[in-house]
Order: sequence, then C-alpha cells, then structure tokens
Amino acid sequence: IDELLRGVSVVNEDVEKDARTRDAIAAFQALGIASHVDIPIVENGRVVASMFVHGRTAHRWTPGEVALIGDVAYSTRAAITRRR
Repeated sequence: IDELLRGVSVVNEDVEKDARTRDAIAAFQALGIASHVDIPIVENGRVVASMFVHGRTAHRWTPGEVALIGDVAYSTRAAITRRR
C-alpha cells in the first residue's frame, strides 16, 4: 500500500515468495491471488485511483504486460473523466 500511495507501481510475481505479501498469504489465497500488478493513477501529484490485475498462478510479468496494464489504467481514467 505504501508504494501505491507514493505513486509507485507494484509488480508481484509470487505472493508466497515476495516479502511484501508473504505474511498475508492466507488473505491472498482466499481471494485466489498468486501474482498481481497494481498501477496507481496519479493526477497533480496525488493518487486518485488504482488498477489491479491479479493472476491465479505465480507469473513473471513482462515489461510489456506492465506497460499495457498502465496504458489501460490511464485510458480508463481518462474515459471516466470525460463521462463526468
């Protein structure tokens, strides 16, 4: 959470092995999450939303996958803003 609130994307290939999540493994398992990418949406220096993509298995997220998730996150935010 601290990383996201600072506007830093989080890439976690294996929640069981990652030091940031291994102490909460039961919660991740209950949700069926084994890997994830979390992209904060930052506007004017402030996090206003986040996009989370979860995997049911451990996964080595490629730079291209992370970039695509970021593109979708910001495009979605822009679309929501236009609709308001």
